[in-house]
Amino acid sequence: MKKILLVIAFCVPGISQAGLFVEPGITYQYQDTTVDYSSVFNQSTGKNNGLGLSARIGFDASDIVFVGVDARYAMTQFQDSAFNTDVKAKSYNLGPVVGIQMPIVGLKVWAGYVLSGEVDPEKVTTSTLNYDAKFSGGKGYRIGAGFHFVVLSVNLEYQDLKYDNITADVTPGGAITLNGATEKGLVLGLSFPIGL
Repeated sequence: MKKILLVIAFCVPGISQAGLFVEPGITYQYQDTTVDYSSVFNQSTGKNNGLGLSARIGFDASDIVFVGVDARYAMTQFQDSAFNTDVKAKSYNLGPVVGIQMPIVGLKVWAGYVLSGEVDPEKVTTSTLNYDAKFSGGKGYRIGAGFHFVVLSVNLEYQDLKYDNITADVTPGGAITLNGATEKGLVLGLSFPIGL
């Protein structure tokens, strides 16, 4: 019986005092994208998938409620149907997060609001096309759930982001007026909560 209790005490997150925490992690995002190129090319669909890093820092109260700041950076593969492009991209987003957790069970849920985000695909240069675009001013929400086991948390999130500030320069054709872009999909992650 003592051995069983010892295993439970080691494997299940315990109740600790309130305080600061950091939670670095790795992510894989699977996102569907749309870009509204107005009447010239209509609406484009695509993907923005790939690996990234996450970092959360915050404060938990009685190991039940936590609040913090969530930052993400990813190096992805960005696809766009309007120009038939498939290029590497860099993206980031940042915003506050609040959640609740069950210390003994290890289950936690949270919601966040992205205040700032950007996707920057690599420039495309071919014999027939020069395409250079950047999506910034990203805002939206993220909801997620995870299970904390010892020092590892397995997480699944859904995010819905909209980018209002978009610049694109295409040759031939020159600058294009864009009405907006969206990015929606799942983010699978592994993170490592550390109490300070």
